[in-house]
Parts: sequence; structure tokens; C-alpha cells
Amino acid sequence: VVFLPGPIIPPDMRAHFVESVKEKQFDFVCIQFEQGKVRGGPRNITVFERRDGDVLTWAKCTLWWTGHEEFYIIVPQGQDFGFRYNGFDLKRVPGVPTSNLGAGIVRAKEELRKMAKRVPPSMLEQFNTRVN
Repeated sequence: VVFLPGPIIPPDMRAHFVESVKEKQFDFVCIQFEQGKVRGGPRNITVFERRDGDVLTWAKCTLWWTGHEEFYIIVPQGQDFGFRYNGFDLKRVPGVPTSNLGAGIVRAKEELRKMAKRVPPSMLEQFNTRVN
């Protein structure tokens, strides 16, 4: 997992992440925050998934949470599956309930805001500084 300031991953960095996934043989998650507003939670999540010898890039993902289980699911926009981190790697989770997607996203965003408020300011400094 990598945390980056800014709403999008620059093309050269995206290419580097794809090559890293191929070389190191593990999936990769990039969580992006708006500069100066880290405590507001992530603005975008991108998953780089190894699949059938290729790397699939799933941009515009959001977190979904039931509120009752101890894990979050990263859901690519417009898909009926997601990804769950099991402590070692990402696993595809089929059948994310699209009928309840909005409520689960709201729950996850609220929980992430609470988590962000507990992060020491010194750790957030790199995201609160605007890069020219």
C-alpha cells in the first residue's frame, strides 16, 4: 500500500507501479489524498492486480464496509466484485452487494475519517504540503 497526495497518479508513476507489480509479483494499492485535507479521507484508490500473467489497473475504487465485519472491501467503480486484504495479499471478493453499495461506502468513509483523526500530525506533514 502506498499513500500519495493528489487526486490522480501521474502517468510515469503509474507505469512504474505496473512494472513493480510484474517484477515483485504482488498486488499493489495506491491510496490518494487531497493535499492539505488528509483528515477528510481518501479521494481515490487505485488497485494494480496481477491476473493471468498481466497487470490490471482498477482506478476510481472506493471502500465498502458492512459495519459488522472486521474488514473493508475495495470496490472498483461499476464492478460487482471487490478486493479484500487478508494480511498477505489481495483476494478478489465476488458478489459485492450493489444494492447496498452506497450505504457501505458511507460507513467506510466515516470510519476512515475517524482513523485519519487519530494519525499524529507529524505523519501527515508530507500530505499537507503543496507540491509545485
